[in-house]
Amino acid sequence: MSSSVASGGGALPRIVPLANGQYRMFFSNNLTEGGNTGGIYSAISSDGLNFTVEPGIRIAASAVTMPSDALMHGLAIATLPNGTYRMYFVLESQSLPPNPNPMLSATSSDMLNWTIDPGVRIGPGATLGTTTAFRHPFAVNNGDGSVTLFYYELTGSAQEGVRFSTSSDGLNFTSDRKTSVCGPGANCAPCGDPSVYALPDGRLRMYYNNYNPANGITTLSSATSVEPAPGLPALVSSVLPASRSVAVGSTATAFATIINAGLGQGLSCSIAPATSVSGTFTYQTTNPTTNAVTGSVDTPVDIAAGAAQSFVFALSPSAPVSPTALQLSFMCGNGGPAPSSSGLNTLLFSASSLPVPDIVALAASGDPGYIDISGATGTGAFAVATVNLGIASSITVSANTGAATLPVTLAVCQTDPASGRCLAPPAASATTTIAANATPTFGIFVTGNGTVANAPGSNRVFVTFTDAGGALRGETSVAVRTQ
Repeated sequence: MSSSVASGGGALPRIVPLANGQYRMFFSNNLTEGGNTGGIYSAISSDGLNFTVEPGIRIAASAVTMPSDALMHGLAIATLPNGTYRMYFVLESQSLPPNPNPMLSATSSDMLNWTIDPGVRIGPGATLGTTTAFRHPFAVNNGDGSVTLFYYELTGSAQEGVRFSTSSDGLNFTSDRKTSVCGPGANCAPCGDPSVYALPDGRLRMYYNNYNPANGITTLSSATSVEPAPGLPALVSSVLPASRSVAVGSTATAFATIINAGLGQGLSCSIAPATSVSGTFTYQTTNPTTNAVTGSVDTPVDIAAGAAQSFVFALSPSAPVSPTALQLSFMCGNGGPAPSSSGLNTLLFSASSLPVPDIVALAASGDPGYIDISGATGTGAFAVATVNLGIASSITVSANTGAATLPVTLAVCQTDPASGRCLAPPAASATTTIAANATPTFGIFVTGNGTVANAPGSNRVFVTFTDAGGALRGETSVAVRTQ
């Protein structure tokens, strides 16, 4: 990290992924150095590795009334239902045994300018935490608009375990419970410093430290909730078409869908590129029936439990890009991202300095999304429809199973669009010239040499379209299984 602020000491960082694919790190710095006043600062990064400290102080220590033995520490960020943010931070007692410490909060619409909320969330002046010290909170946004804070309890000089409390409005916390993973009675050393993240299936995973006072060694551990957390989303996503190939300066578009399969509403859900590509990226909600755009560009939306939201996204490259499997981040502000699966929610993307063929391909099968093989040695087939949105080119069509090694033999043929019959016997590949705006069709045949498990995320048949120079200019896929 670069900045004189960072040289003064940074502690207890929290990372917030942004809708534009960047990352913002918040950290505390309680030193006064070079004219910088202690408080909470932030830094920005495009890759999550290299951070540049942003100008100014997010919350200055001078903005609050500090106990004489306290430092500003331990922050957490929550996304509110209206798209704004709330930061929780602690004025930590440095005495041993520690005095009860106030946990305060502030709100912001841009994560840069913060306004202190009136009152105390936990600690002296609040209902909860008036007799013991609670430290290092971590906030989990629940789909019903409530906020759960995880934090550790400090009694004397020992960490006594991780506790959690939920507030319906994010301001008033009235009771809490101790987690079962550590602390007295849990058959392990005292623990603290919790960080809690939602998994794609809606369960929570907590990372925490275990301190052994006998030998002074601290270890890092994790624990996963047995069931999905009530009120949290669990996301899956898809992208169509699976590939675009355009000239630099042109715009490639594709459609995406986010499904919230969790128990709670997804708040502030958005799409961002997870793979770095030179150019601009935008997204917007659509009507799933007509594909007409709705809402506003680059505006996150809420997705109810059990509901889906469709989007269109656009990528305008500013420099050549060799064929790349572009991973996308489908994420809500109160949960983990949708798991990434090649061929399901990635985009095979390329950009050239000259016009190129752009084969948009869609697969169709009798069992939508699947090619079913009847028995271990049976044969299944599916069709692929295409349109060339780029220039005319000689294109070779072939099929493969991607990263998976599957007991199948694959063959392709170009078909008569009216009858679906092969124009030539199926073979390992088929080469044809596809004119601009032409719409040829193809048949794909899958013969089993053993049993293929039902694992649609990994067991897939990919159909690829390469030009005369060997560059990949189109792709589609379906899941394959033995029935």
